[in-house]
Amino acid sequence: MQLVTTKKIHNKRLAKGCRQCVYGRKSVLFITSRCHYTCFYCPISDDKRAKETVKINEHFIKKPDSKSAINELIREIELSQSKGVGITGGDPLATPARTLKYIEALKSHFGRRFHIHLYTSPQFVTRDKLEKLSLSGLDELRFHLNVESDALWDRVNLAKGLKFSVGVEVPAVPTLLDESKKLLDFCKKNSLIKFVNLNELEYSDAGIQILAKRGFFTKDSLSYAIAHSEAAAIKLVEYGKSIGLRVHYCSAQFKDAVQLGNRIRLRAQSVVRPHELVDEEGMIIRGEIHSKKNNISSRQMSAFGVKAEKLFNIPRQFFEVHDKVLMVRPDVLEEIWPLFDQIYPKKELSARIVSEYPTDDHLLVEVHPLN
Repeated sequence: MQLVTTKKIHNKRLAKGCRQCVYGRKSVLFITSRCHYTCFYCPISDDKRAKETVKINEHFIKKPDSKSAINELIREIELSQSKGVGITGGDPLATPARTLKYIEALKSHFGRRFHIHLYTSPQFVTRDKLEKLSLSGLDELRFHLNVESDALWDRVNLAKGLKFSVGVEVPAVPTLLDESKKLLDFCKKNSLIKFVNLNELEYSDAGIQILAKRGFFTKDSLSYAIAHSEAAAIKLVEYGKSIGLRVHYCSAQFKDAVQLGNRIRLRAQSVVRPHELVDEEGMIIRGEIHSKKNNISSRQMSAFGVKAEKLFNIPRQFFEVHDKVLMVRPDVLEEIWPLFDQIYPKKELSARIVSEYPTDDHLLVEVHPLN
């Protein structure tokens, strides 16, 4: 299984946090739902807005301010084989105590080379908060600036003289091309800002009506990406190049297929069990034998595995019983299922090959029945 890489559109070298993301080596820490910014393109889903939500990748942390929360963070990062974490929200500086606690704990456990970047907006920034972030070990701060108003842009200067690097990250809004160029000019003139990241604008459940009112629509029926956002981003990258600014564009497809895809593949390597296989996309594949009767016990199912081991000369580790289901390595199941009547009447059983994400939510992707 190989990690997927592809070209990204950028001028000059990518920020370190981005380089790790490309290879799936960054975990994503959604640290709070809180934010008083009201961006029309905000991607935060309604369920996250409704209540305080903290999650690391696909794992929800139910008690984010408890001692066990740190252990949950570390476990998920290790399973994902990450070399860093990106902290987002909401706005992480809306919960400064939690954010500082997490950064310090992760630096303490993984060491100073573990790279941490954080997203914030000018409203939440104070010099005191930024100094504490610097002392905690934060490596990179990315400001989300309002392209439509320059009123708070100068607040990035509160980060002057601190240890972390500073960048700006905004979506490429096709109707705000001139305003975006003005922002790039501002970033070029401010030596504190080391890079600018542009994201492809996407539809979201939270902002679908607002985006529609502004005349935005997806570029095709299979995509959440907004039409003409990529074209705007390419123009902005070229403009950044013309003024000598370090600008990078990340498409929605790249995030899903490459960044997320590579992270999923790495996690699959960590969690796959002997009775499972991993496909090229990082999905966990396994065979399952279910009883059509409610009176068959887990012990009986386990006995089927023992019989199959002896009858078909199959290694025992290729079988496992969970909740009255005999789980079998998929290639093994396809081989022995036609002959399973020698163990137990197949008419009383059902067999299938399942595919699921290698994440804590075990999201089911596909089910292929064998009978």
